[in-house]
Amino acid sequence: MPRRPREWQWLYPIVEILHILGFVLVVGGAFFFDLRLLGRGRAGSS
Repeated sequence: MPRRPREWQWLYPIVEILHILGFVLVVGGAFFFDLRLLGRGRAGSS
């Protein structure tokens, strides 16, 4: 952990960006999986 609060100013935005990217990956994956279940997504190779 950084020792000075001045070094912490970028910690929260970085954690927030990682959180948003993770959320987008999970929601996007679920969205495309649902499209496949509805027959509107890309068909698999099998």
